[in-house]
Amino acid sequence: MNKKYIAFGAVGLLTAGLVLGVAQGQGAKKYAGKTITIVTFDGPQIGEPLRRHAPEFEKLTGAKVNIVLTTFGDLFPRILTDFQNANSFDAAVFAPQWLGDYVSAGYLEPLDGYIKNAPELKWNEIAPFFREFSATYAGKTYMVPFDGDFQMVYYRRDLWENAANRAAFRTKYGYQLAAPKTWAEYRDMAEFFNGKTVDGKKIYGAVEAMTRNAQSFWILGSRAAAYMQYKGTAQGIFFDTNNMNPLINEDGFVRALTEWKDIQKFAPPNILNYGTGEVRSGFTKACEAALAIDWGDIGSLSADKDSCIKGKLGSTILPGSKDYWDRDANKWVTAPRINYAPYAAFGGWSGAVNAKSKEKQATFDFLSFVGQPAQSNEDVTIGITGFNPYRTSHFASPDLYVKAGMDATDAKNYLNAIGSSLKNRNLVLDYRVPGAARYQAAMDVGVSEALSGQKTPKDALDGIAAEWNKITNELGRQKQLNIYRQSLKLKSLQ
Repeated sequence: MNKKYIAFGAVGLLTAGLVLGVAQGQGAKKYAGKTITIVTFDGPQIGEPLRRHAPEFEKLTGAKVNIVLTTFGDLFPRILTDFQNANSFDAAVFAPQWLGDYVSAGYLEPLDGYIKNAPELKWNEIAPFFREFSATYAGKTYMVPFDGDFQMVYYRRDLWENAANRAAFRTKYGYQLAAPKTWAEYRDMAEFFNGKTVDGKKIYGAVEAMTRNAQSFWILGSRAAAYMQYKGTAQGIFFDTNNMNPLINEDGFVRALTEWKDIQKFAPPNILNYGTGEVRSGFTKACEAALAIDWGDIGSLSADKDSCIKGKLGSTILPGSKDYWDRDANKWVTAPRINYAPYAAFGGWSGAVNAKSKEKQATFDFLSFVGQPAQSNEDVTIGITGFNPYRTSHFASPDLYVKAGMDATDAKNYLNAIGSSLKNRNLVLDYRVPGAARYQAAMDVGVSEALSGQKTPKDALDGIAAEWNKITNELGRQKQLNIYRQSLKLKSLQ
């Protein structure tokens, strides 16, 4: 634990003591002798803040908190198997997309009553999107958000501001070097900087996660969003809202996957082995690339003591496109202005209580403790947590991040990029239906087949679509359709 963690921890612990002890009117050892067990992802992100806050919570309440960590690929089935049988986990911290499977089976405890009696959680301070998308399902609240997730583009601001680079780029491409506004511009910039010598070493144009079983497939959604959604959030990009037919193999996705594979020419030769961890370390510690795509983690990681990007970080909303795929007319359409469609990939790590837990209140109180401002205001500024801004207080001022060591200009750009995504009326939602993990697994396989050259992008996406149809038919097409429509705030067709 570094000095920054110790300093923040002392303040957070004091504040939390006041919250739990006074605001709730509880004795400091209310849960003495009780034990709760929570399972989550070992990134080491996500597991880190839970493990760090567990002894703080024990000191305040007497409850011992066991944190069980597992790989991302194993997380969904491990939670499901435990909830079906042993019920050894009192809670789990996972992706909101999986709510459909767990809620429909009755495995999760509704939290509305608990939240109503927990004013210290400051529920209404959580941004509406995360309260409504990450936390709720079928009209009830099941999760406590810890994280706000949007994928965005990061770039080397120092390279973009360099006069020689700006002149050379304008000469070659005919327009000004600035944060990429479209995917075509992103590709130009990756090409331009690839192989350039910076600070005595050659860099690559871009780093993006492309390996299997490491959350890489979400980047396809980020790249396809502006091609596939142009009528607002309710349009969706993954399934036809009239019949639940997959859209994954339509031309917008084919173009996105083709362009994504093309970026390999401007990436490290072993890019197919890059997961999110390799992207983050490669961009913030090795400074090996000019561009990167990631969630909000790179922003906070830029402040780490071993960061080479501090004071050089540029952040921007996902690029858009001047063209979009009109799925109804089955043709490409040129828009009068750039179509932006930021993608809320994943939705944000959140905690849920097992409906069969014998310690529901203690378990909820721990989740609440982690999510309260005293803890979350710290956690979203620390790169290793994997938690990104999701409360209004997190967006209120760059000072929170500057105090944690982030460069002031870096922090301002970072929050502006996230804010632009969150406020966009064409925000793209992830699919949140029963079987989401199965749809994701099929997508992961197909994306890998295309990126590795085993299949053409079109053939790979056709394969994903076929698997998605099998899953949908097995689970019930009408049922899946109605749930998907509800997730987009559309009325049921039944």
